[in-house]
Amino acid sequence: SLDHIRHIMGESMEALIHHFKLVTEGFGVPAGQAYVPVVGPRGELGAHVVSDGGTRPYRVHFRDPSFT
Repeated sequence: SLDHIRHIMGESMEALIHHFKLVTEGFGVPAGQAYVPVVGPRGELGAHVVSDGGTRPYRVHFRDPSFT
């Protein structure tokens, strides 16, 4: 939020640089994969994410909820 950025800018330049690097580069995710299911009234909603250790996911797949 804008108030958070004003707070960071008022505190220290190092905090502002750290915030800028997190926003522009992202953060490192450990290599591996994860699947998280959520059960709802129409079926299971699932998210499968595969990471190669970089700042962006290698593969992402969402499973739509349905009865089939």
